[in-house]
Amino acid sequence: MKSKTKFLWMYTIILFSVALILIMFAGMTQQNYERELATHETAKVGLQKSAAELSQTNLLLKEENADLKAENEELKEAQANFEEISKNNDLNIALIEALYQYESGNRRTAKNMLAEVDADTLTDQQLNIYNKIMK
Repeated sequence: MKSKTKFLWMYTIILFSVALILIMFAGMTQQNYERELATHETAKVGLQKSAAELSQTNLLLKEENADLKAENEELKEAQANFEEISKNNDLNIALIEALYQYESGNRRTAKNMLAEVDADTLTDQQLNIYNKIMK
């Protein structure tokens, strides 16, 4: 009987030791799981905040893009006006130079200077000078 009792005690000690080891392992695993879960929650909150910031930045950039497009259109119109004024200025300079040649007695030179000018596009004042030279 003694050997059966000794075997029973050994079996009980081994069984409780294995159970104790399993309980400790489960406790350590639970702690690691909780830390990992907290880390994932922190990352989740960070990603949500980052997504909100990206959305806000996207809206701001869209507004800025719309403003820049409007400004670009305004600048294109201003450039077109400037080019029109520049052409008109060049025409005025040509008329003044031709008038100077006309008044200096170089009428043929003055007419040649205005040979390529389209009379239909001239203003009233420019047309008066043009007609004076071309008659």
